[in-house]
Amino acid sequence: MVTHGLEYANGAADRAILDEMRSIGFDDNTMEWAGSMIEFGNADLVRTYVAANRPTPATSSLIVPTKAEAAREIKKFSTKRPKPASVEESAASLVHQEASRELARLLARPLAASKFAEAQAATEPPESEDDPDCIDLVSLRKNGGGKRTYPSVGAQREDGSFLLYPARDHMVFGPPEAAKSLWVLLHLLQAIRTPMPADGCTHGFRFAAGYERTPEYCEHELIYPFGVYVHFEETTADETLSRLVALGATDEELARIRFVNTARPVTKARLDRIIARSLPLCFVLLDGVKAACGMLGENVEKPESVAAYRAAFVSYPTSIGACVVSIHHPVKADSERNSRYAYGNSAWLEQVRGATFKIEPASDPIMRGHRGWSNVWVVKDTPGGVRESAILDERRGDQWASVGGFGLDDTREREDRTSWRMTVPKPLDGSAEQVKVAKLCDDIEAVLKDEPNYECASKAALERLLKASGRRFDKNLTKDAIDEMVLRKRLIRNRTSLHLPYDVEDGHLSVVTSGDAADDMEGVA
Repeated sequence: MVTHGLEYANGAADRAILDEMRSIGFDDNTMEWAGSMIEFGNADLVRTYVAANRPTPATSSLIVPTKAEAAREIKKFSTKRPKPASVEESAASLVHQEASRELARLLARPLAASKFAEAQAATEPPESEDDPDCIDLVSLRKNGGGKRTYPSVGAQREDGSFLLYPARDHMVFGPPEAAKSLWVLLHLLQAIRTPMPADGCTHGFRFAAGYERTPEYCEHELIYPFGVYVHFEETTADETLSRLVALGATDEELARIRFVNTARPVTKARLDRIIARSLPLCFVLLDGVKAACGMLGENVEKPESVAAYRAAFVSYPTSIGACVVSIHHPVKADSERNSRYAYGNSAWLEQVRGATFKIEPASDPIMRGHRGWSNVWVVKDTPGGVRESAILDERRGDQWASVGGFGLDDTREREDRTSWRMTVPKPLDGSAEQVKVAKLCDDIEAVLKDEPNYECASKAALERLLKASGRRFDKNLTKDAIDEMVLRKRLIRNRTSLHLPYDVEDGHLSVVTSGDAADDMEGVA
């Protein structure tokens, strides 16, 4: 590359400057640029550049300008020349202008890097024991760090499993009729019902399926924590209050839920101030990601909006141990129904450090005054604890895993509140017989819900009910379906009857029950 410049060098001076560049150690790209400049007769430009970037004082006999002279040369090359009178002069002028811009760029690059480093050094706090430049992994391990993170916040599924992590952020998205806000609101309500240390410490809590939710370290004073709810799409609390009351929230519990007034913009400073008055804090619900970005002046479709949103609303509450859940909308196109990404850009999924859930309504969706279901999948789980109790759903995609169903009974037939159920997923079996058994289980539950006390006398009586309802079924599979429902606690079998697990006297579900996954839940009333 250097020989390319030497071929057009105008005497020993040009060759000397290229030899000097080679001895200094300029990279190949710079040498190629220098050769090109000499080729077009701009040796002075190259000489000026070398003078400005020489690492040590010049020791060669070559006469080069000082830094002040180099600055004057740059200014001279940057001055506007008179309009060329010929095509040849026009071409030469363009070459001159391009060379001037290239020289300015090459000279500005090291200067800008130097200024940036100086500015960083001036603002960077010095290293200290409390804030070291690097974390000592050995000491961290000896002090009990490095343990696996498990979900331990919010409502429990029928098998005792949790779905949300402390000190992590989560994303929930789905169509409007999926009742995603109700699902998260239920988790918030259950979270503030669980006592935690008064100092806000979340260490020492390890809730596992089937065990009592008791802290391992009892030296902490336990109090009931607070929750914060920011609904960016609603400026009044009437609808949220009616939902909380329907789910059984008491006045004491309502007092520990900070519903942020969004009639005026919510800023990081304002949210931090609210959180400071709500300690210990266990849960933050951010409803309406797109509207939140609008308050921040960000476009939800731009990757920069994700960083701004997290800095304003997510980073601080997670740093003090709170579980943060953001509710977002899905991509609207029907072709994107199996997409793992929420509306906007891929960073909304990629930067979540907890789990991301997608909720979709079943064939009998959740509606006011009715019984309905939604299906819940986890599409990202950074710590991996939620997927331990989930089942991969290859029908939806490699990263989809069913975590069960979410059911609400808002008929208020036997009590003045809404009953809820969070079911476990069924193993997905592609055999035709398993599919028929799953469908028959749903049919049995549907017909028994229309019977007094949700029961029938025998298997034969159940088959008569199925036939009378117009449902088609295989009698050879009735026993298998009953056994499956009993095993999964969807049905109670005794000597005198078969009945659904409802408390007949109180009128609500006696166990959180009935499990299936994905589309297997469709058809359950």
